[in-house]
Amino acid sequence: MRRQLPIKKRRVPRVLIVKAGASEAIIRKRTVGRSKLSRQAEEKLSQLKSSDDAKRYLAVRELAGLKERAAAPFVARVLQEDYSAGVRMGAAMALGELGNNSRELIGLLQKAWINEKSEPVKVAIHNALKKLGV
Repeated sequence: MRRQLPIKKRRVPRVLIVKAGASEAIIRKRTVGRSKLSRQAEEKLSQLKSSDDAKRYLAVRELAGLKERAAAPFVARVLQEDYSAGVRMGAAMALGELGNNSRELIGLLQKAWINEKSEPVKVAIHNALKKLGV
């Protein structure tokens, strides 16, 4: 008879529901929180809480420059919730550059385009969707 090897326990991703607007939720997988992000990305994420619009804009643009796809849900939240049109525009450009073309992200960008009142932000969202192949 064959001896059975012990089964390794695998880390099962937890599902986290992130508020995505008035009545929707984006579901994203999360293993250990932000641990997939580099130290630089962690610093940029902390700058997203700044009261200075310029710091928040630079943070989302620099996150895109780091090319860390794990940062996409955080940048998407900025696109939805930030009061500054310039920061939202930077977030839309960053999402296009991150290249995380999941269904949830594409749907979020499409809804953001529909609900957006600022024309420059709408153009940035449109360009992000084009970069994602939509």
